[in-house]
Amino acid sequence: MSAAGRQHAIAALAHRAAWFHASRQLRRERADYYEYLAERMAAGVGGKTLLALFRGDAARRGNAPRARLSAEWARRCEASGGDLFEVWSGVFPEEDLLLLRTAQQAGAAALVQALRDLADATRLVEGARRTLRQTLAAGVVALCVLAGMLAAVPHYTAPRLWRTFQGVPLELHGPTAQAFQQFSVWLQAWLPACLFGLCIVLSGFVLSLPRHTGRVRTVLDRHAPWSLYRDFQGLRFLLLLALLLRPQGHRVIALRDALARVAGSSGVWVAWQAQRVGDRLDAGWAGADVFDTGLFDPELGGFLQDMIDAHGMDTGLRRATERLRTQALRRLSGQAQAWRWVLLLGALAGLLALAAWHYAVIDDLRRAMMIHHAGR
Repeated sequence: MSAAGRQHAIAALAHRAAWFHASRQLRRERADYYEYLAERMAAGVGGKTLLALFRGDAARRGNAPRARLSAEWARRCEASGGDLFEVWSGVFPEEDLLLLRTAQQAGAAALVQALRDLADATRLVEGARRTLRQTLAAGVVALCVLAGMLAAVPHYTAPRLWRTFQGVPLELHGPTAQAFQQFSVWLQAWLPACLFGLCIVLSGFVLSLPRHTGRVRTVLDRHAPWSLYRDFQGLRFLLLLALLLRPQGHRVIALRDALARVAGSSGVWVAWQAQRVGDRLDAGWAGADVFDTGLFDPELGGFLQDMIDAHGMDTGLRRATERLRTQALRRLSGQAQAWRWVLLLGALAGLLALAAWHYAVIDDLRRAMMIHHAGR
């Protein structure tokens, strides 16, 4: 490769790295950016305004990460006709972009409201994740300590014990020492496989949350941790549906059409719920009874019915969304606290049991050594 070719390759890699860094940084701060863009668009909406805004950001911010992104967005905006899904592809989550595309098709005012709702929903989800991480961190660390202690048994503590009491014949070992030796052999053979299997199970569980549907999932959604996923996805479902049903001037979208748009702009689980709501609508159900598919608790269903009767479908859905937001955060906090104590107490019990077993083995081997020396 020539010197010019190497310089070109290095420049391309540097540009790609800068783009990746800027994208990650803005992805973490996207709630603030959604809100900022909504406020800017509220003064004057439309594709040209978006293009002018991106160009203005690129020129005003110099060499900042946002400037690099805005310059690329301006180019994409011209090429795609202002489609935010294409403009922000690879930067923001796809589920956000699908929601924004649906809102953009419903009109400029719907897009502004969607950006504001997304900002609130993103802050809610990020706050929930932060609460979950902070609450469960101590329990996870305790479990890691327990796993480390178990891994040390066949590789450190058990060999040290056998070397210390190597003069004691195996037939004199008591039942406690024999059980410990068998446990050590089992750990050495199967602990890595068990940890690997646990990782596979956890990964499969996480991957199944947005994809698993059917009758079994309907039952699981009533219990933690599936109920937490249901609450937060139900929140997005109601937000998008309320957004689509809000009248845009003389344009009003029917509930069946809004459900079809929700299904087309969401993941597997949400699309499944939208299909079930549509099936109930076709079967003749009305009001809040249409949403009685396990999408939320029966208590919220009663509240939704009252709000729909008092304010109409779009406002009722928005009021129910606020209620579900408070309910989801309260449930998350309570369940996270409960799981933290379960993990902490379980790990502590395991560590104490392992330590007590070591002392019992030492005592067993000491008695065996005394018997051995007494019989010589």
